[in-house]
Amino acid sequence: MRGTAATGWTLLIVALLAAVLIVIGLYAWDTTARTAEAALRPPPVAPLAPSSQRPSLPLTPASPVAGTPAAAGELRAGDAAAGQRVFASQCNSCHPGANAGIGPAVYGPQFAERYPEDSLLVAVIRQGKGGMPGFSLDQLSEQDVANTVAYMRGLGSGAIAPEPTPTPRPRQRGG
Repeated sequence: MRGTAATGWTLLIVALLAAVLIVIGLYAWDTTARTAEAALRPPPVAPLAPSSQRPSLPLTPASPVAGTPAAAGELRAGDAAAGQRVFASQCNSCHPGANAGIGPAVYGPQFAERYPEDSLLVAVIRQGKGGMPGFSLDQLSEQDVANTVAYMRGLGSGAIAPEPTPTPRPRQRGG
């Protein structure tokens, strides 16, 4: 059986239309899948802004606001155990286990040299630095900051070990 030229052209056009419909269907499926995947991702802990968008401000020691508990004195003594909990909830996503992650490690000799005074460390926490956002009084109280500083200072002394980042273990099928 022999086909005519019209049959050949008809088959070619039908094949091209089928190919276009398949491409459109795949594009729609991919868009839907990406949207569904994005909805499953947890929101970021804190917005990270590139350092080029925010002018670099000189770090100045944090000055307590009149009327706040810290205004009477320098910095209250902090509780390292409470600071570890604050660190785990607010800082661990960028400084996992207090080690370098998105942000630098927050203990060790280089860290102690960079921030020899607690007031400089408080200024970084309050004002932010580079890509790190600042934490206002609404986000961290003065006591939370003092606790976090006590925890970070304890990391350098060896008295407190950084909390390890948990590694999920594969599930084994029970027998």
